[in-house]
Amino acid sequence: MNYKHIVETINAHQLRNVLTFDHINDRTILTNDLATKQQGLYWFWTSYSNQELKDVVRPLNMTGEIDISILVEQRMGLDSICKLNSDQFRVVYNGIGGGASTSSFGLRERILQEIKGQESTGSISITNSSLNDFSKWRVTYVNFNDEEFLNDAGERIDYLQHAELFEMLWRLHYGWPILCRR
Repeated sequence: MNYKHIVETINAHQLRNVLTFDHINDRTILTNDLATKQQGLYWFWTSYSNQELKDVVRPLNMTGEIDISILVEQRMGLDSICKLNSDQFRVVYNGIGGGASTSSFGLRERILQEIKGQESTGSISITNSSLNDFSKWRVTYVNFNDEEFLNDAGERIDYLQHAELFEMLWRLHYGWPILCRR
């Protein structure tokens, strides 16, 4: 399998699949019709500066959210941090959605967890922070339920078998998003 080609194909697809979101009447609304229980990878982009990320304010009782301030402080200026950007936005976080065929949580559900916060998984929890200006955030994604992801033999790639590998290879090729812990 030509992994570099697959990673570059994944990146090209995620750049075309852009979500924005809004918070209306205590509900987070995504701007497209990404179906539930899908499998794929996602990327959070922001136009917030590193200093604004470092100065994030959160309620004291928040548990499970990643510590944005510490991660930015530790990583600012490092050479291997992802520099992928577009229209004043840059990639700061990415992850996997729909990691098990029996899971009730898929790609859409995981993206919403990242926005709203989720104690058990670790999330960037945008809604529960001072970084809650949704116009400064975008999400891109790759939906592996699409038929487009084929190996060299023309066979569909097994997402469940390769999700963590593709996430890691993307980070090696394009840089580590500053807010990803591991």
